[in-house]
Amino acid sequence: MIPSLVDGFLPTGQHEATWKEVVDRFGTTPNRRRLLDGALMALKHLRDADVTDAWLDGSMVTDKERPSDYDLCYAYWQADRDKLDPLLRGPLALTQNGRQGMKRKYLGDVLPQDRPDGGFLEFWQQDHGIPKGIIKVRMDSLP
Repeated sequence: MIPSLVDGFLPTGQHEATWKEVVDRFGTTPNRRRLLDGALMALKHLRDADVTDAWLDGSMVTDKERPSDYDLCYAYWQADRDKLDPLLRGPLALTQNGRQGMKRKYLGDVLPQDRPDGGFLEFWQQDHGIPKGIIKVRMDSLP
């Protein structure tokens, strides 16, 4: 379940949610639904590459009226790299050209988390040093 926003952000922590819960909660405008369609395309690709853990963040999971994109990170150590879109593999995913390509294709940043803690997971759970929450997407709930 996705908790209520506090001061425009999710409360501290990782909040596990089904894809339907994400769409029902954050797909409230045509722009948001378009971005979530891009996130869904990326998540399905990651699932097909054997990824079971992915986290959604960015202005998509805030009260921002018109987010420009979303941030998604995934458990890179779980991925079958032979099945993984080259745009989503490190180190290309971390270059400017790689990120521009992924934004064109998936409409957001889809970045590899290379270990179970720290990295993007730690970075994304704060906003200018203030703790905030992120969504852990239940990959088994994707359509």
